[in-house]
Amino acid sequence: MNIDIPRLEADIRALEQRIRTLKQPLRRTWTQPMADTQAQWLGLAAQITALYTLRAWLRDRLHRTQPPRDLRDSCRALGVPLEWDARRHNRKVAERVAPCYRLPDQPPGQPPENGRALRC
Repeated sequence: MNIDIPRLEADIRALEQRIRTLKQPLRRTWTQPMADTQAQWLGLAAQITALYTLRAWLRDRLHRTQPPRDLRDSCRALGVPLEWDARRHNRKVAERVAPCYRLPDQPPGQPPENGRALRC
């Protein structure tokens, strides 16, 4: 599958800017309820983590090398062993996000339009 890298990177930059803007009031003394802002920030953080994971996967790297904190804390609280595979987790996230950035299939021998598409 070909991935539209420039669009992926543009979406990452746009999300980074939205997160920066959203976090500015969270860094100051709160003068109003901030639950909605925090919830919105958490949603954006999850989205950008998925995009970072796809970008890393395309480079044959892992974005997440440690299990999510919620999973670690839950296993510790329940006293059950933590079974988590970083490579499998990153692959599943990348496979979930990749269809959003799929380029149309190119005929054999024809380069992608943007010249930067990678095979995944």
